[in-house]
Amino acid sequence: MIPPSIIVGVGGQGSAIALGVKERLKEFARARATPLTEKAELDAIEKSVRIFSLDIDHNTAINSRFTQNELLLLKPASPDAMIKARTGYLEQWWPEHITQPGGFINGAGGMRAKGRLAYYMLGRKHAEQIANSVDKLRANAQTAGYGIGTAITVFVYIVGSVSGGTGSGIMLTLAQHLRSLVDDDVHIVGAIPLASIMQHGPGDFQRDNIYANCSAALREIDWWMLPEKYRPASIAPFFYLNGTPIAGNGSDHKNETPFDLCYLFAESNQAGKPLPSFGAYTELIADCIALDVDSPAASASHSLISNILGGLNNKISPPVDDGSKATKSVLFAGAGAASIVFSVPETTGYLGDHLLLHVLDSIVLISQDRGDEARRWLNNGDREVLPNAGQVRLRERLKQAHTDVATGQVHQAEAAPEPRFENVDRKSWVTLVRNQRSLVDDTWLKTLRGLLARNEPIILNELWGQLLVTVNTTLEENRGNGLRHAADLLRGISGSLASRIEALTNEIDSTEPNRPGLRQKLDLGVRRYDEAIERLTVGGKSPFGGKGKQDAQAQTFLSNWWRPYVSTQRDIAEASAELSLLTNLNAHVARLRIALEQAITELERQRVDLRLGLDDHFKQSRGQMAQQDRVLADRALVDEVFARDITNAQTPDSQALRDIAVGFTTSGSSLRTWLLKPANQRGTQAQEAEHLSTAVSSAVRDARNKAADQFSATVQSMSIWDAMEHEFYARVGLGKVDTFLDAVGGVPGTGDAARRLTQYMQSRVSSCIAAAVPYWSLSRANQERYQ
Repeated sequence: MIPPSIIVGVGGQGSAIALGVKERLKEFARARATPLTEKAELDAIEKSVRIFSLDIDHNTAINSRFTQNELLLLKPASPDAMIKARTGYLEQWWPEHITQPGGFINGAGGMRAKGRLAYYMLGRKHAEQIANSVDKLRANAQTAGYGIGTAITVFVYIVGSVSGGTGSGIMLTLAQHLRSLVDDDVHIVGAIPLASIMQHGPGDFQRDNIYANCSAALREIDWWMLPEKYRPASIAPFFYLNGTPIAGNGSDHKNETPFDLCYLFAESNQAGKPLPSFGAYTELIADCIALDVDSPAASASHSLISNILGGLNNKISPPVDDGSKATKSVLFAGAGAASIVFSVPETTGYLGDHLLLHVLDSIVLISQDRGDEARRWLNNGDREVLPNAGQVRLRERLKQAHTDVATGQVHQAEAAPEPRFENVDRKSWVTLVRNQRSLVDDTWLKTLRGLLARNEPIILNELWGQLLVTVNTTLEENRGNGLRHAADLLRGISGSLASRIEALTNEIDSTEPNRPGLRQKLDLGVRRYDEAIERLTVGGKSPFGGKGKQDAQAQTFLSNWWRPYVSTQRDIAEASAELSLLTNLNAHVARLRIALEQAITELERQRVDLRLGLDDHFKQSRGQMAQQDRVLADRALVDEVFARDITNAQTPDSQALRDIAVGFTTSGSSLRTWLLKPANQRGTQAQEAEHLSTAVSSAVRDARNKAADQFSATVQSMSIWDAMEHEFYARVGLGKVDTFLDAVGGVPGTGDAARRLTQYMQSRVSSCIAAAVPYWSLSRANQERYQ
C-alpha cells in the first residue's frame, strides 16, 4: 500500500495538477497490476489518496472532474459588503490601493487580498474537512496493515500557483491552518509553479500582476518557513484581523513552519531549457508528486520524502519539559529533492572545505615580490641596516659606547694614536713610527675589535627581535595570506641582506685590479708604508733642523701613509664586524624562511588532498534508499547554490576569510608556536618534520571546523533565495530514471514494476528528454525575484 496522501489543489492550476496526480497514480497501478489484480490496485489508490479542489469560483472544465465531496468552493459575499461590515479591524489590513475590489464572480481577480479575505470568511471549515480526512486515511492504512494509529505518517500536498489572487492569498493561510489542526506525523508539502510558468497560462488580463503576486507570496512563505529567531521582522498585521489569526490557531504557532517541504518549479532548468507548452508543466509537476507518493523506490523507503524529513530536516531545538514542541529546520527544494539527501553536517563540512581552499590558495599559490617592503623594513627607524645617504650607517651603531653590565666598565671607540715628531731627534723617527704602529696594531685595533664584538650580538639580537615582532604581526594578518606574506617578506629581507653581504665581501676581499678590496689595499699600503718609513731618515739637509716642530716631510708621511694605513685597518675591522652581523642575521632569517616555506609546502599538500577529497565528499550512502544503495550526488549543485553565492563572493578582505585565516596564525596556535620557536629549542630534522606536519594538520583542522561552523546556521535555516538545489532525480532524463530505478531493482517484487515504470517514464517525459532537461533549478526561481 502506498503512503496515505492528500493532494489539495488551490485555484484552477492547483486543481488541474491534483487531478493529474491521481491520474498518474492510477497509471502506475495499472502498470504494475495484472488483469486479476488491477481492480485491487485501483481500489488501493482510492483508499490511500484523497484529492480536493479549493477554489473561489466554479471552473466548469476543471471542477466538474471532482466529486461533490472533493470540491471545496468558497462563495463569499461582496468584498465591499464585508469590508463595510468589518471596517473597524479590516482597515489595518486591507490594502489601501484596492478601493474597488469588485465581486468574486471571476475568483479573486488577481488580488491576493481578496483571496485571503475569502479564506478568512469561508475557508476554515474546508480546512477542517481536509484535516478530518487524515483520520480516515489512517484507518484505511491500519486496516490494510500499513501501520498502527497516529504513527502512520500522512502527507498533505498543497499544490497551486501563487501568481494569481486565489493561490497567493490562500496557500500559506491554508497550510498554517492545517498545521494547527493535525498532529506532528502529518507532513505538509507545498508545490508551487512560479510566475515564469504561469505567464504562459490562460488569463491574459491578469498577467500584469503575476510576478508581483508570486514575489509577495514567496516572501511571506519564506518568512514563515524560517524559525522565529531567523525572521527579520514581524509581519503579524497581515495575518491578524482584530487580534484573531486569519488561519485560526495555525498562525499562532510561531515556532512551527507552515510547510515541512516546499517544491518550487521555474520555467527553465539550469541549462536554460524550457518545456514546450504550458500543459507540459502541469504534467511535470503531477509526475513529480505522483512519484513522491507511489513509485518502487517510494514504497521501499516509506515515501521518498521521508529521506528529507528523516535526514536533512533535523530538529533545530528538541522538545522541552514544559511541553513546547521541537522546532524544525527550513526546507525549500527543486523537484525531486526527496530522492536524495544532503545532510546538514556533510553539507556544512563541504562548504567549509570550499572556503578553506580559498585561504589555502591565497597562502600557497600567489607569491609576491616584497623587495621594496623588505628594504624599507631594513632601514626603518633606528635599524638602518642598508647604507642610505643621509642616515647613520650600521657601522656607527657598532662603534657606539658599550657598558659592561657586570663590571660597569665603559668601552668606547678612541681616536687612533699618531706619531708626534716634534721634540724627537730625526734619527729616532723610524723607531717612533714603528712603536706607534705596534701600539695601533696591538692595542688600539684590538680595543676597536673588542668594542665591535661586544656590540655585534646586542645589535643582532635587537634586529632579530624586531624581525620576529614583524613576522609575528604579519602572521596575525587575517586576510588569508599571513604565512605567504611573512615568507615573501623574509625572502625579500634575505635577498637584500645577501646583496649587502656580497657587497661587504667584495669591499673587504676584492682582488680586481680596478676595484681592490680593503685587504689588498692594506697589503699594498704596508709595503709602501715601510718604504716611506725608511725614507724618513734619507736625504741631505735635515728639513727639521734637529729637534723642533714637524716639518713638511713628516706631514707628508702622516697624510699619505700613516693615516691611510690606520683608516684601512679601521675599515677592515668595521666591515668585518658588519659582515659577521649581517651573515648571522641572514642565517637566522634563512632558518625562519625555510620553516615558513616548509609550512607552506605542507599546506600545499593539505590543499591538494582537500581538493581531491571534495570530489569524494558526497559519495556516501544517502537517506533511506533501498539496500542503502550509494547515490552519487552532483556536487556542482552545491557549488552553484552555496559556493557560488558565498565562497566565490569572498574577497581577500572579507570577514569570512579573515576569521578562517586566524585559524593558522592566531596567538598560541601550534603552527605559529612552531614557526617562531628559537633554534636552540628545535629537535632533529625528523622531529621537526613530524612537529610541522602535526602543527599544520591541527591548523587546517581548526580552520575547517571554523569554516563549516560559518555555514551551519545558513544550511539549518535555508530560505527560498539560498536553498540548496537537489537533483531533479528520476523526474526527467532517461539516464537519471534508469539510475533511480536500479537503486530498488533488487527489492523483491519491484523488478517488473521498475521496468514498467521505466517504460511509462520514457513516454511521459519524452519532451523533457528531447529538450535535454537534467534537473530543475532554484537559481532560476531566484532570478524571478527581481523581475
